Amino acid sequence: MEEFDLRDDHFEDKDDEQISTKEEVFDIELIEYKTNAFKALQEHYSNRLAIRGREQHLIEHFGGAKSVGGTSENAINGIGFGNKRRKKYLSESIKEFGKL
Repeated sequence: MEEFDLRDDHFEDKDDEQISTKEEVFDIELIEYKTNAFKALQEHYSNRLAIRGREQHLIEHFGGAKSVGGTSENAINGIGFGNKRRKKYLSESIKEFGKL
């Protein structure tokens, strides 16, 4: 499958075959599933710091973000290594959910 840049200013100029290939990159059902799962987690747990930390723990658990050479489905980390609150998010996650 061809990779592309979402910021491509000329996307509308592509022919139908290229556009249909590019649309395959977006798995709408998977996006909706993950969004609904995250909403359910937010409704059940009120500690937003812990939820954000858990997201990062899951990214790391499943191989790490692609932006740092990982193999998970995530293109980027939920919490960057330079984020000054990273340790807080991750420690809150462990307190709330335990270790993976």
